[in-house]
Amino acid sequence: MKEQATTRRVILQDIADRCGVSRATVSLALHRPSEHNPVAAHTRERVLRAAHELGYQRSWLGQALRNRRTHIVGWVAAGAIPLTCGVAGAMSKALAWRLWKKRYQLMIVAVTPWDKTWHHVLLDQRFDGCVVVDHLSPQVYDLLKAVRLPVVFLNLKTDLPFVHVLADDRDGAVQATRHLLNLGHRAIVYYCKREEEAHYSQPLREAGYTAAMREAGLGARVRAIKGEVSLLLDAIRAEREPVTAVLTWSHREAIPLLRTLAQAGVGVPRDVSLLSFNDVYPTAELLPALTVMEVPSAPMGRAAADALLECIEAEAPVEPRTIVLPESLIVRESTAPPRE
Repeated sequence: MKEQATTRRVILQDIADRCGVSRATVSLALHRPSEHNPVAAHTRERVLRAAHELGYQRSWLGQALRNRRTHIVGWVAAGAIPLTCGVAGAMSKALAWRLWKKRYQLMIVAVTPWDKTWHHVLLDQRFDGCVVVDHLSPQVYDLLKAVRLPVVFLNLKTDLPFVHVLADDRDGAVQATRHLLNLGHRAIVYYCKREEEAHYSQPLREAGYTAAMREAGLGARVRAIKGEVSLLLDAIRAEREPVTAVLTWSHREAIPLLRTLAQAGVGVPRDVSLLSFNDVYPTAELLPALTVMEVPSAPMGRAAADALLECIEAEAPVEPRTIVLPESLIVRESTAPPRE
């Protein structure tokens, strides 16, 4: 029977004293595979039984020193509290699950300008590798290159010599625009509330929209509206060639836009069709439910985990590459043919 746990951690010497053998014998009995273990079978059985009865737990640090791996992966993000919902949440969940199945734990590394703890964390050899999910300062990137940690960039596009896992945002926008064109729309605009390029996907999605419009012979009608929603409302209410369909950069614009349009008396999809990106809550629960391009969040998380494990376990450095996963259209109630 297992003995009641003591107030201190059980060490190898405690097991050695119980069994009347040396500490080295206990270490060999516990840590060598049975098929290659030099300790006699009956002695090893006695040691294992004593370890169980005393409540022995392997030292994490000792295992790391022996195996030259900590089995910890850093999730490197900007800000004290990283995003755990939406696209980022789905990616992190899939990544953590994939790593856990390989006995790796995920640890958050919060990079902030006011606290330099992250600098020491990345230097102290606690990580076998890192996944970077936010744009960070050049200082962080220089440090990652200097410590020669295996690194994967997830949902983040840079020119740095690491593995990148991305969604095919340009093709996603092409698919989205073609869906609207196939419904019969010709006055289609691309809308992004932020005028600056907040994420690498923004210019790619705009480029995909533009390419699909030109492919349809509508290059002269390409129009991107950036800024306040009042600009978009003016385009929808225009007397000449009013906008009949809107492709937004993300659900963050589309969800509040639905409310704004309803308050302005503009029906979706009666007066204007609305299509966006990211199949996250509550896009399917809205009235009308939102037609979206689904970003492959979970597959991207799994791909990042697999790429990082490959880098960790490889005997030679893995060549930098970009893994691009396709997006898929989910048709719901917010898109329909334009009114006659």
